[in-house]
Amino acid sequence: MFKRISVRALLTSVIALLATGLVTVLATGAWESARTYQIAARIADVTRVSQDVFTSLHNLRLDRAAALRDLPADRIFTTLTPQLETSRKAELPALHASIAGLRSLDLPGQAALTTDLQRSVDRLEALHKETTAALARPKAERRADLVTEYGKDTQALLDLLDRISAELLKSVKLQDAYVDQLLQIKQLAWSTRNAAGDTALLVSNPLAGRPLVKEPMIRYTALTSQIETTWAVLTDFAASFDLPSELTTRIDAAKREFFNPTFLDLRLNTLKALIAGTPPGITAEQWIPLAVSKLAYFQAVAQTALDAAEQHAIARQDTAYQAMLIQIALLVLAAAIGIAMILVVARRVSRPLVRLTDGMKRLAAGDLSVAIPDTGRSDEVGAMTQAVLVFREQMARNAQLELENEDTRQRAEAERQRAMQALADDFEQAVGGIIRSVSTSSGTLHQTAQTMSTAARETSSRSTAVAAAAEQASTNVVMVASSAEELGTSVDEIARQVEQSAMLSANAVSEAAKTGAVIRELAQAATRIGDFIVLISNIAAQTNLLALNATIEAARAGDAGKGFAVVASEVKELASQTGKATEEIEAQISAIQRTTSQAVQVIEGVSGQIQQMSDVATGISAAVEQQGVATREIVRNVEQAATGTNTVTGHIADVARTADETGTAAGRVLDASSTLSEQARQLETQMQRFLGTIRAA
Repeated sequence: MFKRISVRALLTSVIALLATGLVTVLATGAWESARTYQIAARIADVTRVSQDVFTSLHNLRLDRAAALRDLPADRIFTTLTPQLETSRKAELPALHASIAGLRSLDLPGQAALTTDLQRSVDRLEALHKETTAALARPKAERRADLVTEYGKDTQALLDLLDRISAELLKSVKLQDAYVDQLLQIKQLAWSTRNAAGDTALLVSNPLAGRPLVKEPMIRYTALTSQIETTWAVLTDFAASFDLPSELTTRIDAAKREFFNPTFLDLRLNTLKALIAGTPPGITAEQWIPLAVSKLAYFQAVAQTALDAAEQHAIARQDTAYQAMLIQIALLVLAAAIGIAMILVVARRVSRPLVRLTDGMKRLAAGDLSVAIPDTGRSDEVGAMTQAVLVFREQMARNAQLELENEDTRQRAEAERQRAMQALADDFEQAVGGIIRSVSTSSGTLHQTAQTMSTAARETSSRSTAVAAAAEQASTNVVMVASSAEELGTSVDEIARQVEQSAMLSANAVSEAAKTGAVIRELAQAATRIGDFIVLISNIAAQTNLLALNATIEAARAGDAGKGFAVVASEVKELASQTGKATEEIEAQISAIQRTTSQAVQVIEGVSGQIQQMSDVATGISAAVEQQGVATREIVRNVEQAATGTNTVTGHIADVARTADETGTAAGRVLDASSTLSEQARQLETQMQRFLGTIRAA
């Protein structure tokens, strides 16, 4: 898959992948920083709203306790008591801030909580106005159910604030462990403060003239147990991790001041005195400020925990914001570096490689004038350009060598063609003359054989006639005497024919001898042609070996020898064809040699037969001479004439047989001469084909 990708695309892809990976990591870090920033910002917002809600809770409890204590009192309050006035001044701004903070947060049921809180605050403001006016009037003029309504509505508001506080804590839980710990301490401190406040009310209400609750000691014991248990949980939990020093100081102060044995004994003894109906030794005006001051230590612990949580959230928000800015800056820097690296690679690597590739392509196409770029660089690209320069110079040298080799090859080819043409001319002159001589001799032999065949047929016919005449003479020997003159004439004719037959036999012997000489000369010529063919075969083999060596040298020359390799291959093929042609000619010459040998044997047989026929003719001539003597003496000796006639008949039969044998031999000579003529034509055809191949080469 990667072999088909260009270096430019591969380098760009690798850099892009690395840059993308780095950008992805930095983007992930920036996203995490942004997410941490959002979480920290949300925690900071929640802690601020929680502080407002906590301030509202703390002051509303003080407000409620003071109002429920003052409204039933049979006195006119020209001014609000310090506790009531102070709590209300801090209470309402905190409630309004809580409403505004809730509107800015995304909480489950946020709209309903905000609406309920706004309605409760509006109701509280109305009650504040009414209670302030009622406290300035005598008790009898105060609305009878105002205390109950105030207590009910403020308790409902306290419950709503507790629910809002719980929702706020739930919304940031498990998002920051340290904040969770601080908010847990705040919640424990607030629970301790609530239990401690309820315990203080067990004393302050009877001191203010309100009745004791049912089973006050059981209630007291339960509340004090809750206080001690909650506080123990708080201190143990606080000891499990590092706290801000201010919060540790607040916890130590709360433990020291609230759990002071003097204060605890005063609270218990006062309650016991109130239960027993004896003077408690302390008034409400004395107890309430003291109890409120003690409760303030728990409120300070809770407030300090909230402040620490807010400060931690703000610090984390700032840290996350700075980290986000750094991550974004690094992200931009990484992207810029990636782009810069891609541009640098494109400028320093990709573009030079493209230019170098174009130059190499033009070099490969044979353009040796192409300019090689970036030759002055000292890096790897420069080394490649230097290598390409060496390659171009080598190509130029190879081109020059190729031109020189081509010129040498053309000269060698021209010389070879001239040599082959001269060889073909010499071969045609030498072998062609022999073939023409063989053709002429075979034609002469053919004509002589035809003449011999005709003479043999005529001799056979005349011998048959002579035999019939001799038979007739033998049968009519009684009439010889009366026909002696006619017989003499016949004998003279026989003598003349026998003489002519002897002459023809002599001519046939002479022609057969000549034909045998020609055939032998043809056999010798065929032998010389065979030697010449062997020479040509050797030349073809040497040419084939030369072509093989040329092919090997061309292969060593590489691309520069490709053209010469093609020529060597053609020469090798031509040499192979020449070898095949010489083999065919050699086969034809062998056939001619065999045929000429057979022809010589046949001619020698014919010569022997003709010689026998000549001897017979000589015998016939002697017999005719004897017949002449007998004819002259026929009158005197008929019996001797009959005997001579029988002898003539026998010799004439021999002549007839000899004539038949001569005709048969002449037929064989005729067939041999025809075969020789055909093979001479085939030899000439093969020679012309061979010469055509040689000249074409």
